[in-house]
Amino acid sequence: MSPAPLTFLKTGDKAGLIGVHNFSTATMMGSTKVPSAVTAIAWQENRTEMEDQILYVGCQTGELHWFKLDNKGAVFTPLGSATLTGAAITSIQWRAQHTHQWCMPSLLISQMRAPTRLLSIQYNSQTEQQLLEVHASFPPAPQASYIRSTFCPLISNRSDNCIV
Repeated sequence: MSPAPLTFLKTGDKAGLIGVHNFSTATMMGSTKVPSAVTAIAWQENRTEMEDQILYVGCQTGELHWFKLDNKGAVFTPLGSATLTGAAITSIQWRAQHTHQWCMPSLLISQMRAPTRLLSIQYNSQTEQQLLEVHASFPPAPQASYIRSTFCPLISNRSDNCIV
């Protein structure tokens, strides 16, 4: 069984190059660059193949960059960046929190020498910008080695608690 024709593989390297490859053909569809080594990548899942994706890139210097990626994987549009701390971002996980009452897309970010943070993503439709706001923070901070893992935050809409 082969993957769908528009299945993308997103990559990053220590030179800061981010690439999007067609998984079926191994063809580079598009690329862009960030100022420091790429240490983590996550993306917003699409509901349809026609929607643009949002790509989140964590860097060695603690910077988080996010881009709009067209549905062909070729054009990167910068949407914003933030420096969380001076510590490397070691893991990013995107998750849509949908309930019958609200929707809170979120990123769970792990960094070296910094608490794990759950960031809520706010979208401003007038300026077409995404704003990130710290929703919760989870100490203790890893001190000895990098954490390379995937997180799946669950949020209770009744008590606003988060389970990681």
